[in-house]
This record gives sequence, structure tokens and C-alpha cells, in this order.
Amino acid sequence: MKTTKPMPHLVLSPALRPDPTAISGAFRQKQIHSSLSITNVLTQALFCLLFTVTSTLADGFNLEFSLETNPHVTVHLSPEQIIEVGRTRRLVLTQEQKEKLSYNLKNVPDVFGVESLREPTCSCCISPAMWTDTDKVTVWLDRSSEAEQFSQHALTARQKDLHFVMDSEGRIFHKGTEVSFDKFSDTANTKNGVKLAMPPVCPPDVEKKIDVMISKGRVSFKL
Repeated sequence: MKTTKPMPHLVLSPALRPDPTAISGAFRQKQIHSSLSITNVLTQALFCLLFTVTSTLADGFNLEFSLETNPHVTVHLSPEQIIEVGRTRRLVLTQEQKEKLSYNLKNVPDVFGVESLREPTCSCCISPAMWTDTDKVTVWLDRSSEAEQFSQHALTARQKDLHFVMDSEGRIFHKGTEVSFDKFSDTANTKNGVKLAMPPVCPPDVEKKIDVMISKGRVSFKL
């Protein structure tokens, strides 16, 4: 039978023996240091979270954050749909698009009233459908239960006298009819409460003109 040799008993000299008091003190200091480090990390994390939330609310709707956190379906637009959404913010779904959406939505409307990116004042969009890229409309599933009501609200807003929309080419439309930039500018400079729904991607030269009007308080994006 194989026997196991006992481990040798080591006796440390007084110089090498650890001081229990020193170890205890050092351990307590390490604990305190670790606690402070954890507290600092948590404090910094909380500050960053508050800063992010505050920035998001201050700037209005945050697309990147919403795409990461909110369930949604992306509808890819045909060239004809891009034109229609640009002019009227109406998305008439094809049968194929309706079938795709029906996997996630109980009642899919034939027509969505589409909201523009800069229109919401917070992450609770007005319409479940949003024009998020030139050839894409994002449908937010968490607002699907009231899809028809909110879509109709978005469509009705486009019929107001001082509401205008811009397509992906920078052209401006009023109730589905194109108006010149000069006419739009005259309206904005002579009347209060002019609203303009911008496209996801706007031609830079047109955007600069709109930015000047916004800086003067003549145009608002909010629906």
C-alpha cells in the first residue's frame, strides 16, 4: 500500500512571521480602498446615466437609443413610396409589407401616417411609423395598439395651413402640392407657427437655409 508522506511542518523565524495586527490593518485598508473605488465607479456610472438621459430629453427623440432599446420593424420603401412619403408623409403599404408586419402586429393598417425624425419632443413618438432613412420607415411595435389613431393624427396635422413637409430632394410641399422655397420663406417670415417636417437626409444647401430660419425662430420642427 502506498503511503502519503506528511507535509513538512514549517516554522518561520520571528522576522519572517507575519504580524496578525499588521495583516488585519492592511486588510481593513484594502477593504476601505475597494469600497471607495466601487463607490467612485458607481457614482461615475450614475452621473453618465443621468447625463445621457438628460441629453436625450433635452434634444428630443434619440433615434440611436430607440433603435437599440425599442422593438421595431423596418419597412423598406420602393421608389414610388419614397416619393409619396416625402410629399405627404403617407405610407401606403403593399400586400407583402402588410404580411411582414402582421407577424408582429395584430391589426396592420393599410396606410400609416409617417412622422419625421425631428418632430417628436421625446421618445414617445406621435405615430408608430417614422421616416428614419431615405428608403426606410421604422414601425415601433410598442405603439402598435394605437397605430390607427396615432397614424391618423400624424396625417391630419399635415392638412393644417401652416404645416409643410420636405422630401428627400429638398423640395417643399403643402398638403401634397409643391411650393417654391421663396413662397415657403415668405410664409415663414410673415406668419407665426410655421411647421416643417424634414427628411432623414436633407441636401446640405437646403439644410443651411432652414437652419438660418430656425435660428431666427421662424420655423419649428415639432408636429
